[in-house]
Amino acid sequence: MDSIPDNNSTPSVFISFSNVDRSIAEAACDMMESSGINCWIAPRDIPPGLSYAEGIMEGLNQARVMVLIFSSHANASSHVQREVERAINRSIAVIPFRIENIRPSHGMEYFLSLPNWLDALSPPMEAHFENLVESVKAQFTATALIRKGNKPIQDIRTAPGKTKSWPVKIYDFLSGFHLATVTFVLLLILTWLATLEQIDHGLYPTLNKYFSWQSPWLIPEINGKKVPVILPGGYYVCAALLVNMILGGIIRIRKGWRKAGNLISHFGIVFMLLGGGVAHHFSERGNMAIFEGESSNVAEDYNEYVVEVADMKDGEVGKIHVIRGEWLTDLTAGNSRIFDFKGIPFALEISGYLINTAPENLLINPPKKQERQVDGYFLEEKASNVEAERNVAGCYARIVSEDGKKSDPFILWGGQNHPYTVSIGAKQFTVDMRKRLWPMPFTVDLDKFIAEFHPGTSRPEKFVSKIRRIENGQEAKVTIEMNEPMRYEGFTFFQASYGPPDARPGDRMYSVFEVVRNPADKWPEYSLYAVAFGMLVTFLTKLFGHLGAASRKRKNEN
Repeated sequence: MDSIPDNNSTPSVFISFSNVDRSIAEAACDMMESSGINCWIAPRDIPPGLSYAEGIMEGLNQARVMVLIFSSHANASSHVQREVERAINRSIAVIPFRIENIRPSHGMEYFLSLPNWLDALSPPMEAHFENLVESVKAQFTATALIRKGNKPIQDIRTAPGKTKSWPVKIYDFLSGFHLATVTFVLLLILTWLATLEQIDHGLYPTLNKYFSWQSPWLIPEINGKKVPVILPGGYYVCAALLVNMILGGIIRIRKGWRKAGNLISHFGIVFMLLGGGVAHHFSERGNMAIFEGESSNVAEDYNEYVVEVADMKDGEVGKIHVIRGEWLTDLTAGNSRIFDFKGIPFALEISGYLINTAPENLLINPPKKQERQVDGYFLEEKASNVEAERNVAGCYARIVSEDGKKSDPFILWGGQNHPYTVSIGAKQFTVDMRKRLWPMPFTVDLDKFIAEFHPGTSRPEKFVSKIRRIENGQEAKVTIEMNEPMRYEGFTFFQASYGPPDARPGDRMYSVFEVVRNPADKWPEYSLYAVAFGMLVTFLTKLFGHLGAASRKRKNEN
């Protein structure tokens, strides 16, 4: 039985060659590795941080067999001769693979006085590669029988003095093909499970569960029932794939014009993964609703509720202090947090945060879970909406004076029409909960909104918003349609909806834009272009290589 190591093992074949013959050496390496034989070839397998000479010695220390790509260039190379000399000194079997009909020099002949020459002097080269694979396999078996009397020899990976250092092992694992395969399979499974789960739980909560950086692991659900398996979060699977593609697909991959297409495609995948990370951490999504004839320069976030504390001056809103949602969402059950504001003569204690809730009258709807009661009302927790943007958050709050005294609790709710008012001396302040607003660097005026429907149905055929974009006194007319968004200064405006839903011909309409601020907006598109171009280059390289080999074969036959 052939003692061929699997693809996870330390490379067992060291390929020695002159740099002029690199393309043939890499092709031989591809053939052997596709047959399950692990190879070591420079510069691909020289770990970062090692010099070229140290890398060569590391490769020889791992080898059982050396394949020498023998040509006039290798015959004249002092580097190749030193590699052969060190292989012989380590009792590593050497298989010369002769691609030119020449005799070895005196120095090389001293080491190559062996019977196992392989001649590859006539095309096609693929047939000689197949003979090389069989010779390597036979050499593994013969070496094992000679050294241990028909017993398998000790694996060179565990032999004293032959083990890899931990940094090299970690580098091999992170850059290995097996890690790439596992990550791709996991992403396929996670995407499939998330697609099933979002039917019951909605898109936004499912994306957060499966692909957020805050979700290192998860337990999937199908039809409301938990599946008894723990899976890694998609964010960290993508991070592992990114590291693997950089180390294995860019740094470690063999370089050369034959591999240019693969390298370009790998760069495209890396760019796509980076774009996903940038979008995850830095993108924002919201909406902007504008009536015809009106304007707006702010977008409202789809999901994030915030608490705003504002200083009122002469009935006008002054400086607004904002408590972001990330500081609120963990204040459930008995958790609370006190917030201080610069220039505000009180602090604010917040507790009992609920993602989706509504105030209920104690007399009409008595509490069922011993909820906190405030002025005859309490916050009743509601089931989260499948469409997460329809959730209305709420919480309890108390004013904390400078001497530490706390006021009676009051309710903050995202659907309330008026803020809670606080009077400190002659000053007034407001406390409000609402979805976060983020300003635009320009103003949008809606001049005309047009909605067209398929005949006899309420299914939209076409939404068109004719707007004016105003910035620094300059105006630009833009038309935004369902599949033609406006992209400007890092913002993308999509035609999302309209209102009122029951509007009749001649009624005043408003248009709803989905506003996206994503620094990596076009990165996926560019990465797809790169991957497609790399695949095209690989295809053409293989095609012309095949045509060239066929042409040489016909010439030799003639």
